[in-house]
Amino acid sequence: MEAEAEWVRTTLQRHAEATGQQLVVANPVPFDSRGFEFFSPLFAVEARGDSGGVRLVAKILPLQEVDHYLSARDLYRNESLFYGAFLRFLVDTAVRGEAGLHPIQRIESLFPKLFCAHEDERQCLLALEDLTPLGFEHAPKILDLAHMKLALQELGGFHALSYIAKKRNPEMFFDLVKRLNPWDEEKCQQYSLLIRGMVRFAADLFRASHPADARKHADRLAALDALADQFVKLTEPEEPLAVLCHGDYNRNNVMFKYDAGGRPTSLKMFDLQLATYSSPAIDLSLVLFMSTSPEVRDAHWDELFDAYHRSLADTVAQSGVVETEYSKEAMARDFGRFCVHGFLVTTFFLPATMMGPEDSLRVARECPRETSAARLALQQQLCSDEVKRRLAGLLKVMLDRNFL
Repeated sequence: MEAEAEWVRTTLQRHAEATGQQLVVANPVPFDSRGFEFFSPLFAVEARGDSGGVRLVAKILPLQEVDHYLSARDLYRNESLFYGAFLRFLVDTAVRGEAGLHPIQRIESLFPKLFCAHEDERQCLLALEDLTPLGFEHAPKILDLAHMKLALQELGGFHALSYIAKKRNPEMFFDLVKRLNPWDEEKCQQYSLLIRGMVRFAADLFRASHPADARKHADRLAALDALADQFVKLTEPEEPLAVLCHGDYNRNNVMFKYDAGGRPTSLKMFDLQLATYSSPAIDLSLVLFMSTSPEVRDAHWDELFDAYHRSLADTVAQSGVVETEYSKEAMARDFGRFCVHGFLVTTFFLPATMMGPEDSLRVARECPRETSAARLALQQQLCSDEVKRRLAGLLKVMLDRNFL
């Protein structure tokens, strides 16, 4: 990694000089993964000058092509487009250049600041502010009610920006949407095969833990296989409710700040490589299904959905746009149609995100290809009882609420 670290340093140094920043960039330090896989190599970087300095997290392309919904370069381009153009356009369009601090402007602070985005024939680099010096911490593996309400409130505010932009400047909005790289159907097909395997695994767990319900829903359980083939189709946007989605909104991609009593008071969301124009349910279902416990989700379902929609509606109202299409009932219907996507993603990725460091390293070592049948088998083998319970419970929710 020495060559990559030096390339990061020299690229950031040239960027600082080209933008008139009197900074000296120190040698980047590779992140300690603490036993977990990072999709892209990450470096901690410090740059100092006479008037102070900045601490950054720099991300480069994987050193070899890895399995994902898009090529690594297309993932970089999506994320750099979001930080470099899309976010500023959304916020500026919402506040319409009003003097003073408009309440919607704070939504921009939900994301780390961009320092540098660079692409050349050799590599791509995205350098963002390091959030840890600002007091933000990585999220717990299972979000409690307070964390979930905050995560959904901020997601609602972010989604609202798309509705405002579509009313005020649809031409520019959809021009930016067209610049997003769509998910690669061929690459997604590889995931579909594995998702089918995990859906079957979840169905077997459900039959074992809920035999009476399994008999009741036998026909729908038998039809589950076909769901995996809808993986990409479920991301196709439908108007008027489609929004710019984070695309991978779950506890892995948020950090929280806390008050003296330990309550979460603010968050930052990051890793927008999979940003896509789609149903808001793509984000909403993933965080609901993958990031909290069944007890929190099921006992507070209406409260959590209300937190999301109230924030969305309030943000639209703050902009002055007259909202007629984004009622809670309309959003609930949309969720019922498209939340299957979050269910499919959760069946495959929940077991991976809940692994301990040793198991995670074992999977990476023995089955480096994420879309291999061997990895699927090992992932099922290493599933904890808690993950099995959550998968069976999620399938029960999908059936009981007629989402399947």
